[in-house]
Amino acid sequence: MRKWARWFLGASALLATVVIVTPPLLYLRHRSTRREIERHWEALRRKYPPDDGNESARVLAGLGKDLALDLAARRRGSEARPSPRPPAGGPARPQSPYEAIGQYLTEVKGAPGEDIPEPPVAVADQLAARRAALDRVIAHLAAEPALRWPLDIAAADGYEVSGNDWIALRSLLNARLVTDEKRGAHGDAQRALQATWHLGRALTERPDTLGRILGQALVSDVLRLSTKMSGLASSWDRRLAELDPYQYEEEDLDLNSLVMTTLLRAEAAPKEGGWLLRLAAEDTAIAARRTARDFVGRPPCSIAPGLLTRRVRERLAFWNRIGPFMVGDLDKHREGEDRLLAQAELARKVIDLKARRDAAGGAWPASVPGIESSACTGAHWTYSLAADGRTTLAFSRAFEDTPPLTFSAGPRPLH
Repeated sequence: MRKWARWFLGASALLATVVIVTPPLLYLRHRSTRREIERHWEALRRKYPPDDGNESARVLAGLGKDLALDLAARRRGSEARPSPRPPAGGPARPQSPYEAIGQYLTEVKGAPGEDIPEPPVAVADQLAARRAALDRVIAHLAAEPALRWPLDIAAADGYEVSGNDWIALRSLLNARLVTDEKRGAHGDAQRALQATWHLGRALTERPDTLGRILGQALVSDVLRLSTKMSGLASSWDRRLAELDPYQYEEEDLDLNSLVMTTLLRAEAAPKEGGWLLRLAAEDTAIAARRTARDFVGRPPCSIAPGLLTRRVRERLAFWNRIGPFMVGDLDKHREGEDRLLAQAELARKVIDLKARRDAAGGAWPASVPGIESSACTGAHWTYSLAADGRTTLAFSRAFEDTPPLTFSAGPRPLH
């Protein structure tokens, strides 16, 4: 037999073996991953039963929807919406309420130290028009009711609030907080701060990825804006000391991988070749979950950027060429937790500095024992007092897509 014929027969035999053996192996892999995924879903169902909700969560959902619907109705009642890109040289399109409030909050967060810019007329008008509705939301949340959401919120009547509604409520609460502080209504501002904090903490306990993301964003808002407030009670320091950004880390990773798998499986089911996409989604989800679990409990700020994503890709099955495009950015998730830890440290240190300043008649202290320490691995705080009495507190580590964590303010004589 000629050499090329032997090569041809060998290659044909190898190809036939692969064709015959691969489907059963993939099926066994599919059954194994499906059992693991179902176990994780069942554990979440036990923790969040379908009917495990309460009236406080329903009331909050209704209040949040009312505010968002009111905002949408006012926008629809205005003139026809202009093009988002007006012609060059033409008049700029008017800002929507969302944009006006968002731009103002960006300016507030970017202002140094305790400075709060004067709110534009458009923002003041929006808040005045919704003052009664915001009062109801703040009163409801400031009482710190237990807020429980079911696992399948979409199927539970009265609980569902869209992501846009939550974002609108977040912006309105933040704007109300800073404008109350600006006009000297410190008690009202602190109630708004308390309400925003409670909503953020409650949303982090909500059994879905979007709720966790929004909850983390609200907590981050409170931590950043609290540095601009005066007279925060020592109870706030205790609250911040109890904040554990990593409390739901393992469950969050389960939710991310399980939701990804479920959505991709549902999308792929009716399509030709969907079975391969389903297998790839399951393999990717399990690889992401197992890799992330290897890092749960690591010291804060100790995971190198990009390491989690690289490890997931290394763990994918050899045949899973779609998986690298499905892997979410687990590193951003962990960096968000590290950032919350540093923001909480900054807020606590600023509360302590302000208490020392007020006790000293408005002058910042020259030094504070332990102020430069940080729980963030390899990072520290730098504290300085300039000759003109201005103090600066800065964090040594930078976080992606986040302004530097700093606080800088001049002396404030007390009258």
